[in-house]
Amino acid sequence: MAKHEDLTGFQYENIRVVSYEGTNKRRQALWACLCHCGSGFTAAATKLKSGRVKSCGCGAANKSPPMIGKRFGKLVVVAEQGVNGSRAKTWKCHCDCGKTAAVAGSKLRAGHTKSCGCLVIEKVSKLNFTHGLSSAPEYEVWQGMWARTSNPNHASYANYGGRGIKVCERWGSFENFLADMGTRPEAVHGRYSIERVNNDGNYEPSNCKWADSLEQARNKRKRKDRP
Repeated sequence: MAKHEDLTGFQYENIRVVSYEGTNKRRQALWACLCHCGSGFTAAATKLKSGRVKSCGCGAANKSPPMIGKRFGKLVVVAEQGVNGSRAKTWKCHCDCGKTAAVAGSKLRAGHTKSCGCLVIEKVSKLNFTHGLSSAPEYEVWQGMWARTSNPNHASYANYGGRGIKVCERWGSFENFLADMGTRPEAVHGRYSIERVNNDGNYEPSNCKWADSLEQARNKRKRKDRP
């Protein structure tokens, strides 16, 4: 500790330094910090003092290019909406069908969300349930989600339903699930599947996203580090 400047109590942008946490592999001093949003995290002293770290990540996640007035598919952005459970900035959008929707800016810019859900509903209505929906990749994901959480005989039940993980009531309908999640994106790294942002949370719109196999592998490694 004597070799490093004591930063305890210092304020950097939206960060307050709480305590010394040791050093990293480069022998840089690490400090436990508290973000203005209430989240705790660890940062290197060099990044704090240089201004490269200004928040726990919530501030960086909320920075986005101008959005109001832009069109994405059937949606036109009209106002900022707030921040969702993943700390992503959301935008109020007017859909051509007359409805409004709150959508994460990242999903709009990536092309994952192009309507309030009406486009997906239109797609669903054109499919025959027996020969269409049952063969759709999203339907397979939906079935697997329910099996893991509700069938005690499923191989993965202990890690899902056995831990109290549930599927929200709204997603009892496959049509609602498809409207909320949209169609599964084309994968760059392997295959996309449904991912819960909070690993201890339920399957519900605010806690789920499509993630490719590379992202899921990273998330699994993080979970192994949990106490």
